[in-house]
Formats: sequence, C-alpha cells, structure tokens
Amino acid sequence: MSHSPLLEFADPPAEMVDAVQGAFSSARTFVKKYDPTLVVSFAPDHYNGFFYDLMPPFCIGYEAMGVGDYGTTEGPLGVPTERAEELAPSGGAGDRSSAAAGPGEGRTL
Repeated sequence: MSHSPLLEFADPPAEMVDAVQGAFSSARTFVKKYDPTLVVSFAPDHYNGFFYDLMPPFCIGYEAMGVGDYGTTEGPLGVPTERAEELAPSGGAGDRSSAAAGPGEGRTL
C-alpha cells in the first residue's frame, strides 16, 4: 500500500478521507481473504540507503530496517532473506548486480 507521511497531517474534505480509508479497508480485506504465504512487492519507495546519483535501475531487498519516522516501525522488518535470495538468482557467484526475480512457490501476491 502506498503511503504518505502527510496522511495524518492534512485536513482534506470528509468525503476524500472516507474514500481513502475505504480503499485502504478494501485492500486489507482482499489481502486477508487471499491469505498469501509470500508477498513480493514491486514498487518504488524512499530508498533511504541510496542517493539519487547512485540509484540502481532496481534493487532486491534481502533485509530491511524501518527507520521509525512518522510513527512507522523502527528496526528489523520481516523479510525472509533466504527466500528472497532464491527468487533472485545472481548472475555469478555472489554478484547480485544482475539478479532477476523468478517465479515463487505457494500463494504469492
């Protein structure tokens, strides 16, 4: 789910708030009902660990840390490192610069 740190600091019209909260609720319900065993996210983020002049075309997260800003989780996030490594085989021994995602097992969302 995309997010904005400004969601809690803006005062949009009530109908807009209701529409956004409704969309969030629908997404939560869909994911709960689907009950995936693995979620693979292909999306932009703030990429706290990169500078724009060094931004790779894509990156695969084998581990993740929440920075705790705007009331979000701080510390290690639940990334299944071994599974991430399986889904992104390297182009050579230890070379993850040319890795590409492959199909997963189970119910992947």
